[in-house]
Amino acid sequence: MRIVVISVGAVEEANKGTSSWEQFTLKYSGNQGEKEKIVRSFETGVYKALQEVKPGDNVEIKVVKDGKYWKWTEAQVVAAETAAAENSGTTARAGSTKAKVGDWETSEERAKKQVYIVRQSSITAALSYFGLRGEQPTLAQILEVAATFERHVFDKNVASEQPIAKAAGRPRAKVEAAGAEVIK
Repeated sequence: MRIVVISVGAVEEANKGTSSWEQFTLKYSGNQGEKEKIVRSFETGVYKALQEVKPGDNVEIKVVKDGKYWKWTEAQVVAAETAAAENSGTTARAGSTKAKVGDWETSEERAKKQVYIVRQSSITAALSYFGLRGEQPTLAQILEVAATFERHVFDKNVASEQPIAKAAGRPRAKVEAAGAEVIK
């Protein structure tokens, strides 16, 4: 985990029962925004390393799951140039209007993925539509019906679209005479 140090508090004495230790507060920003952590002297892997950091330092923190908590086990200052070079390709995507945090997809990527899902499901629905009718449609007919389904899902002026039966190459009267519902 990469953090940028905002401030390092003064070392103070703390105790609980008969135990006592030194601790300081580290304020930092990371991929989840600004946070504070109390660093205790018994956290040997990070205490000494984090005592030496200054505001603006980039620090690589190794975290390990310990029960239900994440524990900081190592801390190492990273040169600002190295941190900038490593982050330059991962913090924002080409064409994205927003910085990317972590490995989660941006809202633009989610929207694009949703279109792909609807498109794929519309093709499957078009195949089922023709299968129920016992027809052997051409690829163009399948894609035309699928596009109608897709426009319907995204509510893109479907009312003015051609009925599916006509788009599939069957006259409307023939479809209605067979008892099938014409989808508009």
